[in-house]
Amino acid sequence: MKGRLFIAGLVAVAAAAASGAVILQENFTAAQNGTLPASLSASYDGGSDVVVVPLATMQPTIGGDHTGGDGYVCRVGDLGSAGGGYNWIYPTSASPQSDVRVAGWVYVDWTQWDSTPLERDYMIMARMTNTNPQSSPTRQGYFFLVTANSSWTGISPNPPNFKPFLMKKVSTSHAVIGTYGTNDVTTGWHYFELEINGSNLVGKVDGTTVASGTDTAYTAGNVAWGYYDDNGAASSYPYAAAWDNIIYETTTPSSASDWALYE
Repeated sequence: MKGRLFIAGLVAVAAAAASGAVILQENFTAAQNGTLPASLSASYDGGSDVVVVPLATMQPTIGGDHTGGDGYVCRVGDLGSAGGGYNWIYPTSASPQSDVRVAGWVYVDWTQWDSTPLERDYMIMARMTNTNPQSSPTRQGYFFLVTANSSWTGISPNPPNFKPFLMKKVSTSHAVIGTYGTNDVTTGWHYFELEINGSNLVGKVDGTTVASGTDTAYTAGNVAWGYYDDNGAASSYPYAAAWDNIIYETTTPSSASDWALYE
């Protein structure tokens, strides 16, 4: 009996040690239609196109919702005359953290291109030095993303189309962390996760680790969910990303010191 209690105690304490606190979580609902929740802010286009919308209004048309979806998403994109560029949602209140998990459903769409396909990116940021990714100096921190037709020529080798990877931006330089994912991220709903503990970074798609590496450039910071396209005002399609069920939470990795012994 003592042995069973001992093991149960270890499991309970380890589980508690590995848990963290939810800082922000938004599922986006019909009640938020046409607005942005107070917990979130938008950047680059002033937020006029970054609002909660019915999934059915997204363009190009999204065939169906993700698992557990309620038909409403946050549209992240610039649909106006300026077109294209970086667009983000991020916590309104700064909450820089070190060890975190940042995740969410995102609809990745490679089906529609203009006559000259240009760059398109779906991304999560963490340990970001600014609250707003577009504040100067812009986008300093860690990324987990998938891209097509990337223009990051400073990265060697250049990011491959459709394969997820980890990256950092320091000043004006981008650098890949670890190795690229081996499989393409296809058109459709995918659950993206970026987990950082200490110097260890892990990127997951649909629950499977697809990229990992270590880095020490940033020790703490804020988070964001984003979309980029380089099609601009001449685009034939009003590109945007659909983000949903986003979460930002702290994590505490378990270690030998976390294990309490019970008699």
